[in-house]
Amino acid sequence: RQLGLHPFSVYLPYGIEVYQRSVGPGLSMHGGSELYFAIPPRAKRVNFVHGINPDILNFKDFDGLGVQLELVNAEGENTVIHQEWVSPHTKTTDWRSSAVIPPTTATVLLYRITSGPRDQAAYDQAWLHSLNFE
Repeated sequence: RQLGLHPFSVYLPYGIEVYQRSVGPGLSMHGGSELYFAIPPRAKRVNFVHGINPDILNFKDFDGLGVQLELVNAEGENTVIHQEWVSPHTKTTDWRSSAVIPPTTATVLLYRITSGPRDQAAYDQAWLHSLNFE
């Protein structure tokens, strides 16, 4: 609620924390975390601001993480509409992103953080600052 995010379901295997940052508060999400949002009728785009903790770039065991948005239809089938990979060599720590929502019967948006190539959640910490539909 503090961030204005309203998922109807969450999977946060490492708990929930909100950090205050220079760009505003951010929900801490580790690899394997998922947020499910109802897609408003006639929504054509989803905009979001996310980032990573700059300190993790200094940890030798950080192998990167992914940010993925998926549409989920009534049959439970997923369609990826946005993917980003954050490598250990990245220089940017905060991003504004958006994705087009194509004409679909999907009613659910899944925001997912994936672990690095070694499939370990160690240091795979991302922040979600905002997510809204147009």
